[in-house]
Amino acid sequence: MVKIRKLTEILRDYPDFKLGWNASEESLPDGTAVVTGIENPKFGIVERVVVCRDNGEPMYDKYQIAEGPVLSNGTRKASAVIVPFFREEGILYVGLIKNLRELVINPETGMQGYASTELPRGFANLEDATNEETAKRELGEETGKVAKTINKIGGVNPNTAFYATSLGVYAVEVDPTIKSSLKPDQKEIILKCEFVPYADLRQMVAKQEISCGLSLSALMLFDSYLFSAESGEKSRLRRQK
Repeated sequence: MVKIRKLTEILRDYPDFKLGWNASEESLPDGTAVVTGIENPKFGIVERVVVCRDNGEPMYDKYQIAEGPVLSNGTRKASAVIVPFFREEGILYVGLIKNLRELVINPETGMQGYASTELPRGFANLEDATNEETAKRELGEETGKVAKTINKIGGVNPNTAFYATSLGVYAVEVDPTIKSSLKPDQKEIILKCEFVPYADLRQMVAKQEISCGLSLSALMLFDSYLFSAESGEKSRLRRQK
């Protein structure tokens, strides 16, 4: 179990702690310092902006988020959501993980952390050459499986009002008998990985046992992907007759 503490407390008790998210500041004409955003070279940037009328008149301020590290060529690598699956004896199985999310879920009581059932996902590394490589690495780290085939089936923007980037969604077929050599990320707390029949997964969604918006959106794209694949196979068989 992990514990969340306020940054001021940590800097007081551990003055040598190195910050991963660093603030950017600018000075106003009167000398007032304003924090314009925070940035982490691995995870992305949170920037404060102002929505204005066509003539430049400000209406309200908000923040916008661009996820993922920036490569040397200036390309920003967004994270990937993976739908791992395989078929066995005519049954479709989809991989889910139970992830411990380190958040304060009740500010009044201070209760922290909750287990979330969701699809594997993660940020790109600077070493990942493509978004597909990110999907393969996260698959190995979080499910212990190896990709047989990988197809991008769409993208998901967590909140179009605030996010400037979309996350790629990948349908990844795995071989259930082959184990990946990749090790789990030590900073992530994955409680369990389980491949469940797709019919059971749909029941979990109906019972609201999955609340992760990214996972629910990715599963909708996967539904569409399966429908297109089945329609294409039926068309191919009709042409052969």
